[in-house]
Amino acid sequence: METTAKKIVDDVLQPHLSESPRRLMRELPAADPFPNDALTGILANAAAGIQDKTQAPFAICAQSVMAAATLVVQGHANVRLPTGQLRPISNFFATVGVTGERKTAADAEATWPIRKREAALRNEYGPQRRDYENAKEAWDHARRHVIGTGKGDRVAIKAALDKIGPPPDEPLLPMLACSEPTIEGLTKTFAKGWSSLGIFSDEGGMFIGGHGMTDEARLRTATTLSKLWDGSPIDLRSQWRWSSRASRAAAGNAFDAAAKCCGAFSRRWHAGRTRLAIAGTRHSTRKRYRETNVA
Repeated sequence: METTAKKIVDDVLQPHLSESPRRLMRELPAADPFPNDALTGILANAAAGIQDKTQAPFAICAQSVMAAATLVVQGHANVRLPTGQLRPISNFFATVGVTGERKTAADAEATWPIRKREAALRNEYGPQRRDYENAKEAWDHARRHVIGTGKGDRVAIKAALDKIGPPPDEPLLPMLACSEPTIEGLTKTFAKGWSSLGIFSDEGGMFIGGHGMTDEARLRTATTLSKLWDGSPIDLRSQWRWSSRASRAAAGNAFDAAAKCCGAFSRRWHAGRTRLAIAGTRHSTRKRYRETNVA
């Protein structure tokens, strides 16, 4: 029995006996190329157009387009997993590139329709807010008047209050995306704004080094974002209110290719590493202009 076991061990180890020791910290193999062909249809055309305009690597353009598209559609559809469960189509994207790779330009081109929509919502929000405040003041005054003139008749006061009806609806905040939120601020925005939000930053260091990623808030930020990624509702608590709301968040962040940024992101959000679509590019020296013959 011992002879048989020794023979098995020798057979396994023999091919490796002549191999020299390998370093514990070895150079990482080259990353897989970005799957350009996997992006089709409108998204592929948009990424190609942004690349043509900005001269940025296609991977960066594609990441920007997919992040923007996720924000647009995540409030309208779910994805059904092979297990039959429904989950949001929200995604987290991280783009790694050196300074000058046109990450900001690619994001700007991909997200300008979102900014345009936000501007339209802001124009509508002003008059809507004034109407709401006037209606709320009238509603409050009507309730105070009913209570004051009810002479303590509980049944009559309740009937009059029921006749006044519920308070007016507050207009939604005109915000579709933010750059460096805290989880507390994000949940408050969900409570008073749209149930679909995006977190976009062309400077990933702002997110990594922001208030939401401090030692005290890091775990809370990570777990809340993970809950949103899973499709779990957020409990909104205040002194007088407890409500649960299904909210969704997409995130797109761009990082300069510095080891401290990538390392910090991995250390500060371990769960997020498995939920991130990360794209990195080698530095390109492509010109940002086209040569034309002006004869």
